[in-house]
Amino acid sequence: MNRYFFPILLFTISLTNIFSQTLYQDHKDSIVSLEHMFLLDSSSCSQPDLIRQLEELAERKFLDSYFPVKSGSGFIIDPDGYILTNRHVVLFKDLESARKRIGTDVAQSLIEEYGYNFSDTEKGSVLLDFQTMFARGDYRFTGILNGKEYDADVLEVSDEEGDDLALVQIKGEDPFSGIEFADRESINSSLIGETVYSFGYPLGLTITRIFKDRVVSMNKGNISAFRDDELGIQHNAAISQGNSGGPLVNEEGKVVGINTALLENGNSIFFSIGIDKAVSFLEERGYAEILKWNHRVLNAEKNTPVSNLKSNSLGELESSSDLLVLGEEGAYVYIDDRIAGRVPLYVNLTKPLTQVRVEGTSTEFSAAVRRLVSLSGTTELITAAAGKLIRLSIEDEEGAAVEVYGDGRFLGNTPLDIQLPPDSYNLTFRSEDLVYPDMTVDLSEKSFSEITLKGKTAYPVKILNYEKIQSQNHSGSLELILGKATTRQSEYFLFSSEGKTLQADFDDPVVLSEGSWTLSIQGVPEWEDQKVEFEVQGSTEVDLLKSGGGGSLTIRNFRNDMQIFIDGVKIDNPEETIPALPLGIRDIYIWSEGHLPYETDITVRMDNSAFVTFQPISSHGRKAGLWTAGGLLASGLGLTLGLIDSDPYALSHSSNYDEYVDQKERIANMSSGLIVSGVLMLIPALFEWSAQKKDRQKYERIQGGVQ
Repeated sequence: MNRYFFPILLFTISLTNIFSQTLYQDHKDSIVSLEHMFLLDSSSCSQPDLIRQLEELAERKFLDSYFPVKSGSGFIIDPDGYILTNRHVVLFKDLESARKRIGTDVAQSLIEEYGYNFSDTEKGSVLLDFQTMFARGDYRFTGILNGKEYDADVLEVSDEEGDDLALVQIKGEDPFSGIEFADRESINSSLIGETVYSFGYPLGLTITRIFKDRVVSMNKGNISAFRDDELGIQHNAAISQGNSGGPLVNEEGKVVGINTALLENGNSIFFSIGIDKAVSFLEERGYAEILKWNHRVLNAEKNTPVSNLKSNSLGELESSSDLLVLGEEGAYVYIDDRIAGRVPLYVNLTKPLTQVRVEGTSTEFSAAVRRLVSLSGTTELITAAAGKLIRLSIEDEEGAAVEVYGDGRFLGNTPLDIQLPPDSYNLTFRSEDLVYPDMTVDLSEKSFSEITLKGKTAYPVKILNYEKIQSQNHSGSLELILGKATTRQSEYFLFSSEGKTLQADFDDPVVLSEGSWTLSIQGVPEWEDQKVEFEVQGSTEVDLLKSGGGGSLTIRNFRNDMQIFIDGVKIDNPEETIPALPLGIRDIYIWSEGHLPYETDITVRMDNSAFVTFQPISSHGRKAGLWTAGGLLASGLGLTLGLIDSDPYALSHSSNYDEYVDQKERIANMSSGLIVSGVLMLIPALFEWSAQKKDRQKYERIQGGVQ
């Protein structure tokens, strides 16, 4: 027995290595490096020659290139480029303070390393230039995959008190290769002891600055503990800063967790968020279509049997006498139609030509294998398939081009001939002038489906004023990151008529058949309980502000003599609370005789919280009257004083001639001062009369109903 122990051990180790290599090759093209970067524009640099000298010393380019400052990992979960990662990977809250801090840190680190080449004055210039370039430079958030950069859009970010998760999307011309989730029910304490592999870009930018190649790393370990909290999975598959957001994968190649944290000074203690929490995160935010397609086909190439062996002109695969069959674990291997074992299986080929067949739950592979004596060592035959694809054919009876969607995914335009994995699909159809009922189709391995569509004449429906309604919602509910709203609500229009329903996103074209319809808006709190009734008779426009219910407006400091105009329309017999106003931004104008008019915009909401406060400030006319009266009074007093005989007064208040002259002069100066003051007081009176005339004209214009 001992003579076979070491060969068996070596063979087992070889199989393990081969399995790990296969797992790495399958997943490396799904791991994305997510990086925040700033453009260092030379036009913002006062001493570019100093920076170029730094470039030569550091052997890297700074000027007129994007400088990465923060990075993490993520992994593709859908062919459309959706990426799951951590909140702290995408979060960059205070951009302005970050710019200043990063510019200083980068410059100081470079000066510390290469500063011996510069004078103190030059060091100061380098520091100032980096601070300026980072302060003014363009910002980018990118996903880097296989050496290619993609602009990354942050779609969803979890709340700070929730799981550390985020959803990002990159867009490319071809479908992306993703990783499948493990079943959410499997994420529990039964995982303890299971072998797992962590993927990502450890140390992120630190490694990138040392090595030119940006490569995905994979580390093997075991799950050592499970907790039912945010950091549910504890394991020892090594991760470091930069690995955050990368996947934790089991031996089936499915994601069980998202790597999130490590315990500093801990002995190989790392943490991941269970994929079950990520599934809930996506469900709550309306991404059910991702979850459905994640469990279907992520990479079309995986749906056809593959082989890494060379083939000859006869189509035979060429192998050495030692053949190792790899692929779906547990699949049966048949040699010349006789069962030989299960994958992975080592086969010794004794004949020049052998028929090899592999059958499993998701694998069908058959090939003739030619043994070549010129080949030595072990030849690997890799067979894999994600399941048979079933043909689905759809065409319109009239030959119209109709958009076909399966569970939210655009499949193509009719006539459509496509192959899909066996499953149940909810099909929806969109056309510019026809309407089609939704349908469910079950694709089975035993048959394919041919569908002929027959549409009814329909008319376009245009929704008006949604933008105004949208502007008053979600105040305080959006988390802003670099000016982007990163929490998408589950918003959509829902049309219903006689038991039929049609769901459409806000930017989708909508066509409906003639008849009575009800519109409800989902995901907007002020509108979820509102129903908009309308008739479709040809092309139809639905004005939400006019037909979607209303709210009230309270006027504080209300006066009975007020005249109130809303959007240019006079309110008859107004009261302190004006009910049933259309929702949205309303123009309010209040006139009260003897006071300045009041005009403002106010947002009327369904929660009846809208109010305006009337401040009874004296009108221009009253002010003009006061200024005029004061001016005339002062001028009159001055004239009166100047015309009366001042001698009796001067004589009675003087004991000599000099005092008599002073008294006469004092009375004359007082008279002139009153006259000048009175004339000057008439100037603001004229301005007030002019302002009153403009107010009166505006009042009369609004009173006439012109909006």
